[in-house]
Amino acid sequence: MLKRFPVNQVVLDYSQSFFSKPCADAMATIYSPKNFFGVSDGGLLISSIHVDEPETQDSGSLARATHLIKRLADSPESGYADYQRAELSLNECELLRMSRMTERVLSSIDFAAVRKKRIENFSYLRDRLASLNQISFEMPGQVAPLCYPFMTDDADLREMLIRNRIYVATYWPEVMDRSTDQWAERMVKNLLPLPIDQRYRQTDMERVVSIILGESA
Repeated sequence: MLKRFPVNQVVLDYSQSFFSKPCADAMATIYSPKNFFGVSDGGLLISSIHVDEPETQDSGSLARATHLIKRLADSPESGYADYQRAELSLNECELLRMSRMTERVLSSIDFAAVRKKRIENFSYLRDRLASLNQISFEMPGQVAPLCYPFMTDDADLREMLIRNRIYVATYWPEVMDRSTDQWAERMVKNLLPLPIDQRYRQTDMERVVSIILGESA
């Protein structure tokens, strides 16, 4: 991208790569902490040009955090409708300063420990599933991934994991409406982003593997 466009026109979306360093050659890099941590909103912008911070601070975090509270008090399923409403509320929001609630939660996180745990969980799944994964890749350096991307032709595996309370999102569903490319369609339908969150222990990763290998259901 940087070879094709002027630097002052390139803004990089690192919303799925929180632990990657910003690109010094681009005009800006954008991060989304809520994809990695228990916050309901807030983004980070690192830019080579000066950007004035908004005067008004976001005050809506508490209303968007009910799904996080229900996850702690009950189960992830109980808060799913709240999660959908929270995501929808962010579609057309004005530019605001990060909320005090989000700032405080992020300031309490041990980022080094999170990075270490995510790398450990990713490495475990890679070691156990690489021979079955229909895409191959190397994890660069000490980047802590969002998930372990597992490509499969098993059309029933996603639902089996969800039935076993292992949530695997469907990435890029909008592609199905705007592209006829077979590879793009396969990425949407067949790519399973297996969770490697820092709250998961190795026993959780073992359970994911056992379901994929058909050792439990």
